[in-house]
Amino acid sequence: MLFGQKYALERHKSRCPSFLHHEIGPMSGLQFFSRVSGYSFGTPCPKSNNMYGTQCIMPIRYMVPARASSFPSTFNHHIMSSSQPRRFRAEHLGSLIRPDALLQLRAGIMTGATNREELAKAEKDAIRDIVQMQKDVGLKVVSDGEFTRFIFYDGVFNKLEGMQFAKVPLDQFMEYLGSVKAMHDFSQDGTFPSYICTGKLKRIQPFYVPEFEYLKTIVPPEEHANIKMTVCSPEWFHIRHGPHTYSKDAYSTDEEYFADLVTAYKAELQDLYAAGCRNIQFDDPQLIEFCSEESLEGMRNHGMDPDTLLQLYIDTYNRILEGRPRDMRVGVHICRGNFSENQYTTKHKDIVLGLVSTKTAELEDAEELKNRVRIAAELISQGVERRSKEEALKQICISPQCGFASKDDSHKFTHEDMVKKLRLVVQTAKAIWPDEA
Repeated sequence: MLFGQKYALERHKSRCPSFLHHEIGPMSGLQFFSRVSGYSFGTPCPKSNNMYGTQCIMPIRYMVPARASSFPSTFNHHIMSSSQPRRFRAEHLGSLIRPDALLQLRAGIMTGATNREELAKAEKDAIRDIVQMQKDVGLKVVSDGEFTRFIFYDGVFNKLEGMQFAKVPLDQFMEYLGSVKAMHDFSQDGTFPSYICTGKLKRIQPFYVPEFEYLKTIVPPEEHANIKMTVCSPEWFHIRHGPHTYSKDAYSTDEEYFADLVTAYKAELQDLYAAGCRNIQFDDPQLIEFCSEESLEGMRNHGMDPDTLLQLYIDTYNRILEGRPRDMRVGVHICRGNFSENQYTTKHKDIVLGLVSTKTAELEDAEELKNRVRIAAELISQGVERRSKEEALKQICISPQCGFASKDDSHKFTHEDMVKKLRLVVQTAKAIWPDEA
Protein backbone atom coordinates (compact mmCIF):
# COMPACT_ATOMS: atom_id res chain seq x y z
CA MET A 1 0.00 0.00 0.00
CA LEU A 2 1.38 3.40 -0.96
CA PHE A 3 -0.24 5.72 1.57
CA GLY A 4 -1.02 2.96 4.06
CA GLN A 5 -4.22 2.00 5.79
CA LYS A 6 -3.40 2.74 9.37
CA TYR A 7 -3.96 6.48 9.00
CA ALA A 8 -7.72 5.93 8.70
CA LEU A 9 -7.71 3.84 11.88
CA GLU A 10 -5.52 6.20 13.91
CA ARG A 11 -6.92 9.47 12.60
CA HIS A 12 -8.44 10.35 15.99
CA LYS A 13 -5.01 10.29 17.64
CA SER A 14 -4.26 13.59 15.94
CA ARG A 15 -6.44 15.52 13.54
CA CYS A 16 -3.49 16.19 11.29
CA PRO A 17 -4.25 16.54 7.56
CA SER A 18 -1.50 14.33 6.38
CA PHE A 19 -0.55 10.75 5.83
CA LEU A 20 2.29 11.10 8.32
CA HIS A 21 0.91 8.22 10.37
CA HIS A 22 0.95 5.77 7.48
CA GLU A 23 2.77 2.47 7.52
CA ILE A 24 4.45 1.16 4.41
CA GLY A 25 3.36 -2.35 5.25
CA PRO A 26 4.27 -5.41 3.17
CA MET A 27 5.71 -3.42 0.25
CA SER A 28 8.71 -2.36 2.28
CA GLY A 29 10.66 -1.50 -0.85
CA LEU A 30 8.62 1.64 -1.40
CA GLN A 31 10.37 4.95 -0.97
CA PHE A 32 8.34 8.02 -0.06
CA PHE A 33 9.09 11.70 -0.49
CA SER A 34 6.52 13.68 1.49
CA ARG A 35 5.99 17.42 1.63
CA VAL A 36 4.15 19.22 4.41
CA SER A 37 3.83 22.92 4.99
CA GLY A 38 2.13 25.47 7.17
CA TYR A 39 2.86 28.30 9.56
CA SER A 40 2.25 27.16 13.13
CA PHE A 41 5.49 25.65 14.36
CA GLY A 42 5.50 23.60 17.50
CA THR A 43 1.81 23.81 18.37
CA PRO A 44 -0.49 20.85 18.89
CA CYS A 45 -2.40 19.71 15.83
CA PRO A 46 -5.76 21.50 16.22
CA LYS A 47 -9.00 19.57 16.60
CA SER A 48 -11.13 22.54 15.63
CA ASN A 49 -13.36 23.20 12.66
CA ASN A 50 -11.12 26.02 11.44
CA MET A 51 -10.31 24.76 7.98
CA TYR A 52 -8.40 27.77 6.76
CA GLY A 53 -6.39 29.09 9.70
CA THR A 54 -3.21 27.61 8.30
CA GLN A 55 -2.85 27.48 4.54
CA CYS A 56 -0.37 24.91 3.42
CA ILE A 57 0.47 21.93 1.26
CA MET A 58 1.21 18.28 1.80
CA PRO A 59 2.40 16.63 -1.39
CA ILE A 60 3.69 13.08 -1.15
CA ARG A 61 6.56 12.01 -3.39
CA TYR A 62 7.18 8.33 -3.88
CA MET A 63 8.76 5.70 -6.02
CA VAL A 64 7.43 2.19 -6.57
CA PRO A 65 9.50 -0.99 -7.01
CA ALA A 66 9.21 -3.01 -10.20
CA ARG A 67 7.24 -5.79 -8.57
CA ALA A 68 4.38 -3.34 -8.04
CA SER A 69 4.17 -2.59 -11.74
CA SER A 70 0.96 -2.97 -13.69
CA PHE A 71 2.14 -0.81 -16.58
CA PRO A 72 3.26 -1.93 -20.03
CA SER A 73 6.75 -3.32 -20.47
CA THR A 74 7.87 0.02 -21.87
CA PHE A 75 7.63 1.33 -18.30
CA ASN A 76 9.41 -1.51 -16.60
CA HIS A 77 12.87 -0.47 -17.73
CA HIS A 78 12.45 2.84 -15.95
CA ILE A 79 10.97 1.23 -12.86
CA MET A 80 13.99 -0.99 -12.45
CA SER A 81 16.54 1.70 -13.25
CA SER A 82 18.58 3.36 -10.54
CA SER A 83 17.44 6.86 -11.49
CA GLN A 84 15.89 8.87 -8.67
CA PRO A 85 13.35 11.74 -8.70
CA ARG A 86 15.14 15.05 -8.43
CA ARG A 87 14.78 17.04 -5.21
CA PHE A 88 14.04 20.74 -5.71
CA ARG A 89 15.09 22.81 -2.69
CA ALA A 90 12.97 25.74 -3.94
CA GLU A 91 9.49 24.92 -5.29
CA HIS A 92 6.14 26.51 -6.01
CA LEU A 93 2.66 25.00 -6.25
CA GLY A 94 1.82 25.59 -9.90
CA SER A 95 -0.68 28.41 -10.36
CA LEU A 96 0.71 31.88 -11.06
CA ILE A 97 -0.89 35.28 -11.62
CA ARG A 98 -2.34 35.66 -15.12
CA PRO A 99 -1.70 38.87 -17.08
CA ASP A 100 -4.69 41.23 -17.18
CA ALA A 101 -4.71 41.09 -20.98
CA LEU A 102 -5.16 37.31 -20.86
CA LEU A 103 -8.01 37.60 -18.36
CA GLN A 104 -9.74 40.13 -20.59
CA LEU A 105 -9.48 37.85 -23.60
CA ARG A 106 -10.87 34.94 -21.60
CA ALA A 107 -13.79 37.09 -20.47
CA GLY A 108 -14.35 37.93 -24.12
CA ILE A 109 -15.00 34.26 -24.87
CA MET A 110 -18.19 34.53 -22.81
CA THR A 111 -19.41 37.58 -24.72
CA GLY A 112 -18.20 36.53 -28.15
CA ALA A 113 -15.68 39.35 -28.33
CA THR A 114 -12.79 36.85 -28.42
CA ASN A 115 -12.44 33.74 -30.56
CA ARG A 116 -10.72 30.55 -29.45
CA GLU A 117 -7.75 31.07 -31.77
CA GLU A 118 -7.01 34.49 -30.25
CA LEU A 119 -7.22 33.09 -26.75
CA ALA A 120 -4.99 30.10 -27.53
CA LYS A 121 -2.29 32.35 -29.00
CA ALA A 122 -2.46 34.70 -26.03
CA GLU A 123 -2.19 31.76 -23.62
CA LYS A 124 0.92 30.44 -25.36
CA ASP A 125 2.56 33.86 -25.37
CA ALA A 126 1.77 34.37 -21.68
CA ILE A 127 3.04 30.89 -20.78
CA ARG A 128 6.31 31.57 -22.57
CA ASP A 129 6.72 34.77 -20.53
CA ILE A 130 5.81 33.16 -17.21
CA VAL A 131 8.25 30.29 -17.75
CA GLN A 132 11.00 32.81 -18.42
CA MET A 133 10.07 34.63 -15.21
CA GLN A 134 10.44 31.42 -13.22
CA LYS A 135 13.86 30.80 -14.73
CA ASP A 136 14.89 34.43 -14.14
CA VAL A 137 14.20 34.21 -10.39
CA GLY A 138 16.26 31.02 -10.22
CA LEU A 139 13.58 28.32 -9.98
CA LYS A 140 14.59 24.97 -11.44
CA VAL A 141 11.06 23.54 -11.42
CA VAL A 142 8.67 25.36 -13.75
CA SER A 143 4.97 25.20 -14.61
CA ASP A 144 2.72 26.88 -17.15
CA GLY A 145 1.10 28.81 -14.30
CA GLU A 146 -2.14 26.94 -15.11
CA PHE A 147 -2.76 29.72 -17.65
CA THR A 148 -5.00 27.54 -19.83
CA ARG A 149 -7.38 26.89 -16.93
CA PHE A 150 -10.22 28.83 -15.35
CA ILE A 151 -9.62 27.15 -12.00
CA PHE A 152 -6.93 24.80 -10.72
CA TYR A 153 -9.01 21.62 -10.95
CA ASP A 154 -9.85 22.04 -14.64
CA GLY A 155 -8.55 19.50 -17.11
CA VAL A 156 -9.94 16.10 -16.14
CA PHE A 157 -13.66 15.97 -15.51
CA ASN A 158 -14.47 18.51 -18.21
CA LYS A 159 -12.80 16.15 -20.72
CA LEU A 160 -14.14 12.80 -19.54
CA GLU A 161 -16.92 11.14 -21.49
CA GLY A 162 -19.77 10.50 -19.07
CA MET A 163 -19.49 13.81 -17.18
CA GLN A 164 -22.08 16.54 -17.64
CA PHE A 165 -21.67 20.21 -16.70
CA ALA A 166 -24.91 21.53 -15.25
CA LYS A 167 -26.55 23.80 -12.72
CA VAL A 168 -26.76 21.39 -9.81
CA PRO A 169 -29.22 21.94 -6.93
CA LEU A 170 -27.42 22.95 -3.77
CA ASP A 171 -29.02 20.08 -1.87
CA GLN A 172 -26.90 17.74 -4.03
CA PHE A 173 -23.71 19.25 -2.57
CA MET A 174 -22.36 18.16 0.80
CA GLU A 175 -23.40 21.19 2.87
CA TYR A 176 -20.74 20.63 5.55
CA LEU A 177 -17.86 21.39 3.16
CA GLY A 178 -16.27 24.80 3.53
CA SER A 179 -16.33 25.39 -0.21
CA VAL A 180 -20.03 24.48 -0.43
CA LYS A 181 -20.92 26.93 2.31
CA ALA A 182 -19.44 29.66 0.12
CA MET A 183 -21.59 28.53 -2.81
CA HIS A 184 -24.74 29.43 -0.89
CA ASP A 185 -23.56 33.03 -0.76
CA PHE A 186 -23.19 33.20 -4.55
CA SER A 187 -26.22 31.20 -5.65
CA GLN A 188 -29.34 33.16 -6.57
CA ASP A 189 -31.54 30.28 -7.67
CA GLY A 190 -30.60 27.42 -5.35
CA THR A 191 -28.15 25.88 -7.83
CA PHE A 192 -24.43 26.02 -8.55
CA PRO A 193 -22.50 24.94 -11.69
CA SER A 194 -20.73 21.61 -11.29
CA TYR A 195 -20.01 18.28 -12.98
CA ILE A 196 -22.22 15.24 -12.45
CA CYS A 197 -21.52 11.76 -13.80
CA THR A 198 -24.41 10.70 -16.06
CA GLY A 199 -22.77 7.83 -17.95
CA LYS A 200 -19.81 5.47 -17.94
CA LEU A 201 -16.55 7.40 -17.58
CA LYS A 202 -14.06 7.11 -20.41
CA ARG A 203 -10.92 9.06 -21.31
CA ILE A 204 -11.50 10.00 -24.94
CA GLN A 205 -8.83 12.72 -25.10
CA PRO A 206 -5.70 13.67 -23.14
CA PHE A 207 -6.13 15.71 -19.99
CA TYR A 208 -2.82 17.58 -19.76
CA VAL A 209 -0.51 16.10 -22.40
CA PRO A 210 -0.93 19.01 -24.90
CA GLU A 211 0.05 21.53 -22.20
CA PHE A 212 3.15 19.50 -21.39
CA GLU A 213 4.06 19.20 -25.06
CA TYR A 214 3.94 22.99 -25.43
CA LEU A 215 6.11 23.50 -22.35
CA LYS A 216 8.69 21.18 -23.93
CA THR A 217 9.06 23.69 -26.77
CA ILE A 218 9.94 26.44 -24.28
CA VAL A 219 12.58 24.77 -22.11
CA PRO A 220 15.65 22.86 -23.36
CA PRO A 221 15.50 19.04 -23.44
CA GLU A 222 17.74 18.65 -20.40
CA GLU A 223 15.14 20.59 -18.36
CA HIS A 224 12.03 18.71 -19.49
CA ALA A 225 12.14 16.63 -16.30
CA ASN A 226 11.87 19.86 -14.29
CA ILE A 227 8.44 20.71 -15.72
CA LYS A 228 5.68 20.28 -13.15
CA MET A 229 2.19 19.28 -14.26
CA THR A 230 -0.59 19.86 -11.73
CA VAL A 231 -3.52 17.43 -11.89
CA CYS A 232 -7.04 17.44 -10.44
CA SER A 233 -7.52 14.85 -7.70
CA PRO A 234 -9.58 11.78 -8.65
CA GLU A 235 -12.12 12.14 -5.82
CA TRP A 236 -12.71 15.89 -6.27
CA PHE A 237 -16.38 15.72 -7.23
CA HIS A 238 -17.08 12.68 -5.06
CA ILE A 239 -16.13 14.60 -1.93
CA ARG A 240 -18.28 17.49 -3.15
CA HIS A 241 -21.41 15.53 -4.11
CA GLY A 242 -21.26 12.33 -2.05
CA PRO A 243 -24.14 10.00 -3.01
CA HIS A 244 -25.18 12.44 -5.77
CA THR A 245 -21.86 12.10 -7.64
CA TYR A 246 -23.16 9.75 -10.33
CA SER A 247 -26.42 8.57 -11.82
CA LYS A 248 -27.50 5.15 -10.63
CA ASP A 249 -28.02 4.31 -14.30
CA ALA A 250 -24.25 4.75 -14.75
CA TYR A 251 -22.87 3.12 -11.59
CA SER A 252 -24.36 1.21 -8.71
CA THR A 253 -21.41 1.55 -6.31
CA ASP A 254 -18.55 3.91 -5.51
CA GLU A 255 -16.12 1.12 -6.32
CA GLU A 256 -17.43 0.88 -9.89
CA TYR A 257 -17.21 4.66 -10.33
CA PHE A 258 -13.64 4.86 -9.09
CA ALA A 259 -12.58 1.80 -11.09
CA ASP A 260 -13.25 3.69 -14.33
CA LEU A 261 -11.54 6.80 -12.95
CA VAL A 262 -8.47 4.71 -12.14
CA THR A 263 -8.36 3.47 -15.73
CA ALA A 264 -8.59 7.02 -17.07
CA TYR A 265 -5.93 8.43 -14.75
CA LYS A 266 -3.51 5.58 -15.37
CA ALA A 267 -3.80 6.16 -19.11
CA GLU A 268 -3.14 9.88 -18.68
CA LEU A 269 -0.08 9.41 -16.49
CA GLN A 270 1.23 6.76 -18.84
CA ASP A 271 0.93 9.18 -21.79
CA LEU A 272 2.49 12.02 -19.82
CA TYR A 273 5.43 9.80 -18.91
CA ALA A 274 5.85 8.70 -22.51
CA ALA A 275 5.94 12.37 -23.51
CA GLY A 276 8.77 12.97 -21.03
CA CYS A 277 6.91 14.23 -17.96
CA ARG A 278 8.65 13.34 -14.69
CA ASN A 279 6.96 15.69 -12.19
CA ILE A 280 3.26 15.34 -11.28
CA GLN A 281 1.33 17.07 -8.51
CA PHE A 282 -2.23 16.08 -7.58
CA ASP A 283 -4.17 19.03 -6.17
CA ASP A 284 -6.38 17.66 -3.40
CA PRO A 285 -7.21 20.42 -0.88
CA GLN A 286 -10.60 18.90 -0.01
CA LEU A 287 -8.90 16.07 1.89
CA ILE A 288 -8.62 18.55 4.76
CA GLU A 289 -12.29 17.82 5.40
CA PHE A 290 -11.16 14.64 7.15
CA CYS A 291 -9.59 16.92 9.77
CA SER A 292 -12.89 18.65 10.60
CA GLU A 293 -15.22 17.22 13.23
CA GLU A 294 -18.09 19.05 11.53
CA SER A 295 -17.32 17.40 8.20
CA LEU A 296 -16.89 13.97 9.77
CA GLU A 297 -20.29 14.32 11.41
CA GLY A 298 -21.75 15.53 8.12
CA MET A 299 -20.43 12.45 6.35
CA ARG A 300 -22.08 10.22 8.93
CA ASN A 301 -25.36 12.11 8.57
CA HIS A 302 -25.28 11.31 4.85
CA GLY A 303 -24.74 7.61 5.55
CA MET A 304 -20.99 7.62 4.87
CA ASP A 305 -18.37 6.23 7.24
CA PRO A 306 -15.38 8.65 7.25
CA ASP A 307 -12.76 5.94 7.77
CA THR A 308 -14.17 3.79 4.99
CA LEU A 309 -14.44 6.80 2.68
CA LEU A 310 -10.88 7.93 3.34
CA GLN A 311 -9.61 4.42 2.74
CA LEU A 312 -11.49 4.34 -0.57
CA TYR A 313 -9.71 7.52 -1.64
CA ILE A 314 -6.33 6.20 -0.51
CA ASP A 315 -6.93 2.95 -2.38
CA THR A 316 -7.87 4.93 -5.49
CA TYR A 317 -4.55 6.78 -5.40
CA ASN A 318 -2.69 3.54 -4.82
CA ARG A 319 -4.31 1.90 -7.83
CA ILE A 320 -3.68 4.91 -10.07
CA LEU A 321 -0.04 5.08 -9.03
CA GLU A 322 0.75 1.37 -8.91
CA GLY A 323 3.86 0.68 -10.95
CA ARG A 324 4.96 4.28 -11.08
CA PRO A 325 8.41 4.59 -12.69
CA ARG A 326 11.18 5.34 -10.23
CA ASP A 327 12.16 8.57 -11.94
CA MET A 328 8.68 10.11 -11.84
CA ARG A 329 7.95 12.49 -8.96
CA VAL A 330 4.36 12.51 -7.73
CA GLY A 331 2.94 14.84 -5.10
CA VAL A 332 -0.38 15.46 -3.37
CA HIS A 333 -1.19 19.06 -2.45
CA ILE A 334 -3.39 19.51 0.61
CA CYS A 335 -4.23 22.97 1.95
CA ARG A 336 -3.69 22.64 5.67
CA GLY A 337 -0.94 21.46 7.97
CA ASN A 338 0.92 21.81 11.21
CA PHE A 339 4.67 21.84 11.65
CA SER A 340 4.62 20.02 14.98
CA GLU A 341 3.51 16.94 13.06
CA ASN A 342 6.94 16.86 11.39
CA GLN A 343 7.96 14.64 14.30
CA TYR A 344 6.28 11.80 12.40
CA THR A 345 8.50 12.28 9.35
CA THR A 346 10.37 9.07 8.63
CA LYS A 347 13.85 9.00 7.17
CA HIS A 348 12.69 8.27 3.64
CA LYS A 349 10.50 11.39 3.30
CA ASP A 350 11.24 14.89 2.11
CA ILE A 351 9.33 17.79 3.66
CA VAL A 352 8.65 20.98 1.70
CA LEU A 353 7.78 23.76 4.12
CA GLY A 354 5.30 26.38 2.86
CA LEU A 355 6.95 29.43 4.38
CA VAL A 356 5.88 32.27 2.07
CA SER A 357 2.27 33.47 1.96
CA THR A 358 0.38 33.71 -1.32
CA LYS A 359 -2.47 35.54 0.43
CA THR A 360 -0.78 38.82 1.36
CA ALA A 361 1.70 41.05 -0.48
CA GLU A 362 3.87 41.64 2.57
CA LEU A 363 7.31 40.14 1.96
CA GLU A 364 8.55 37.76 4.62
CA ASP A 365 11.89 38.22 6.38
CA ALA A 366 14.59 35.91 5.06
CA GLU A 367 16.15 35.33 8.49
CA GLU A 368 12.77 34.33 9.89
CA LEU A 369 12.35 31.82 7.07
CA LYS A 370 15.75 30.31 7.86
CA ASN A 371 14.80 30.11 11.52
CA ARG A 372 11.61 28.23 10.66
CA VAL A 373 13.65 25.74 8.67
CA ARG A 374 15.95 25.26 11.67
CA ILE A 375 12.96 24.67 13.95
CA ALA A 376 11.52 22.15 11.51
CA ALA A 377 14.85 20.32 11.35
CA GLU A 378 14.92 20.17 15.15
CA LEU A 379 11.40 18.72 15.27
CA ILE A 380 12.22 16.12 12.64
CA SER A 381 15.49 15.12 14.31
CA GLN A 382 13.73 14.52 17.63
CA GLY A 383 10.80 12.66 16.09
CA VAL A 384 9.70 9.05 16.13
CA GLU A 385 12.75 8.12 14.06
CA ARG A 386 15.69 9.93 15.63
CA ARG A 387 18.39 11.42 13.41
CA SER A 388 20.86 14.29 13.52
CA LYS A 389 19.73 17.82 12.67
CA GLU A 390 22.08 17.70 9.70
CA GLU A 391 20.31 14.60 8.39
CA ALA A 392 16.92 16.19 9.02
CA LEU A 393 17.94 19.33 7.15
CA LYS A 394 18.71 17.22 4.09
CA GLN A 395 15.04 16.16 4.03
CA ILE A 396 13.70 19.72 3.90
CA CYS A 397 12.80 21.95 0.95
CA ILE A 398 10.81 25.21 0.90
CA SER A 399 8.04 26.81 -1.15
CA PRO A 400 5.13 29.25 -0.98
CA GLN A 401 2.20 27.89 1.01
CA CYS A 402 -0.28 27.65 -1.87
CA GLY A 403 -0.75 28.59 -5.50
CA PHE A 404 -0.69 32.28 -6.39
CA ALA A 405 -3.91 32.12 -8.44
CA SER A 406 -5.90 28.94 -7.89
CA LYS A 407 -8.71 30.61 -9.82
CA ASP A 408 -7.69 32.66 -12.85
CA ASP A 409 -8.53 36.04 -11.28
CA SER A 410 -8.17 35.18 -7.58
CA HIS A 411 -4.79 36.77 -6.88
CA LYS A 412 -4.39 39.21 -4.01
CA PHE A 413 -1.45 41.26 -5.24
CA THR A 414 0.60 42.23 -8.27
CA HIS A 415 2.84 40.27 -10.60
CA GLU A 416 5.81 42.14 -9.15
CA ASP A 417 4.84 41.07 -5.62
CA MET A 418 4.70 37.45 -6.79
CA VAL A 419 8.15 37.72 -8.40
CA LYS A 420 9.60 39.08 -5.15
CA LYS A 421 8.12 36.19 -3.18
CA LEU A 422 9.41 33.54 -5.57
CA ARG A 423 12.85 35.15 -5.60
CA LEU A 424 12.83 35.13 -1.80
CA VAL A 425 12.10 31.38 -1.78
CA VAL A 426 15.02 30.74 -4.13
CA GLN A 427 17.44 33.02 -2.28
CA THR A 428 16.55 31.47 1.07
CA ALA A 429 17.04 27.97 -0.33
CA LYS A 430 20.43 28.95 -1.73
CA ALA A 431 21.47 30.36 1.64
CA ILE A 432 20.55 27.12 3.42
CA TRP A 433 21.64 24.64 0.73
CA PRO A 434 24.23 26.57 -1.32
CA ASP A 435 25.33 23.55 -3.34
CA GLU A 436 21.84 22.32 -4.23
CA ALA A 437 19.38 25.21 -4.72
